[in-house]
Amino acid sequence: MIEDDLVTHKLVKSSLGSDFELISCYSIAEATRVIDSTEGIAAIIIDRGLPEGDGLSVCLKLREDNFGQMVPILFLSSAATETDKVVAFFAGADDYITKPFGLMEFKILTTLVQSIDQVFSRERLLTRVWGLSLNVSDRVVDSYVSHLRKKLQQTGINLESLRGEGYRMSLNATPGIKAQAA
Repeated sequence: MIEDDLVTHKLVKSSLGSDFELISCYSIAEATRVIDSTEGIAAIIIDRGLPEGDGLSVCLKLREDNFGQMVPILFLSSAATETDKVVAFFAGADDYITKPFGLMEFKILTTLVQSIDQVFSRERLLTRVWGLSLNVSDRVVDSYVSHLRKKLQQTGINLESLRGEGYRMSLNATPGIKAQAA
């Protein structure tokens, strides 16, 4: 994760739990060293506005390299206009999350982004996001997915409800164009 805000680092780390190791980088230079020397990176989370430059340049460079073609890149930014999002997608971002965001929204989004085109039932999302020990209604998932769907409009990301099956996230070729539901 390339982010200069310590609070955001802590929030993302707590949302990922023990399932993933979060490597925190507070500058582009530090991130470049870590990316070049670390194997098995599952995803890269970048802040758009970094003290030493724009996260877009990092995204563009990663996409030019073979490394960047294989790893999902997510922007986590307070730059929230449609133009900000579209520019990030054209730079090669796989997803764009605007701050502030809810912890549970982020957990659901992280789960779905890590498994593009895979169907997740409500029960499976509940278990992955809230854990087995918490007694939460499966309709809570519907509410969070509805909020996410609104935030993802016009991004090229389709969050589908599949009747009787669950939810699936897919990427469209052109931001702003919705895919047909299966």
